[in-house]
Amino acid sequence: MQTVDGVLDLEQTEKLFEFLKGGDPPDGITLSRRPRKMTPDQAFGLIYVLQEAFHVVHDTIEMCCYCGYLFDTDSAGHIAEDGKYFCDGCSHNCRCKDCNAEYIR
Repeated sequence: MQTVDGVLDLEQTEKLFEFLKGGDPPDGITLSRRPRKMTPDQAFGLIYVLQEAFHVVHDTIEMCCYCGYLFDTDSAGHIAEDGKYFCDGCSHNCRCKDCNAEYIR
């Protein structure tokens, strides 16, 4: 996996996310034993730790609370007043009291 400045971008993080949920390992990686399959919330919890504690994943990558899709808040998505993140495709499901909610752009 190539990185820019040692930090995973959205596409790379999506590959990691899928692997953690039981998908195929990244190209060029062979494992004699597969790790346990994680739930989406568990997988994103690990990604969050990699973001905040180790700075290995860009901290602008979030998981939509509605569909579970990963997106980069620098270019897409919406954050509700309660701090929940919605991807562009699910932002209509936000129930902010004044949901003219500000889009993250």
